[in-house]
Amino acid sequence: MRRRRIARWQQMRGRSGEIFTGHALFDLCQNKTLVRHQVTQVYFANLSDRQIEAYVATGEPLQCAGCFALDGKGGLLVDKIVGCHSNVIGLSLPLLRQMLETLGAIQRFLVSLLALDDHWRSGSYLREQFSNVFVVHPDTAMGRCSPN
Repeated sequence: MRRRRIARWQQMRGRSGEIFTGHALFDLCQNKTLVRHQVTQVYFANLSDRQIEAYVATGEPLQCAGCFALDGKGGLLVDKIVGCHSNVIGLSLPLLRQMLETLGAIQRFLVSLLALDDHWRSGSYLREQFSNVFVVHPDTAMGRCSPN
């Protein structure tokens, strides 16, 4: 796997790529489904082979799609981003907000979210308060809600 990640970084260095992330919301109360995607352009630094090998040796690119973590060490290896940075991390928060607005659920979602403590990411509170709105995201459990 390390060799594949090194080869991938050698292809990406000094270039740019598009990150596509799909999002789906299901509102069971209104029987509505929204499916959208977000595209973000990422420009990678022109790294030497030694720098690439050092980054891969950290293990970080072995744990994430795209071979880099923008919110980790890999953020140092990105020259520029055009578009939504949270999309690169895995959940486009502006797109999520827009989708919730479309479903008419944004006010209730934000009021409850702002009242939460540090445990909101566990999803248990969201399951209790938003059993009718589901965030489906394939890469991470963050933001995913399940029915009660």
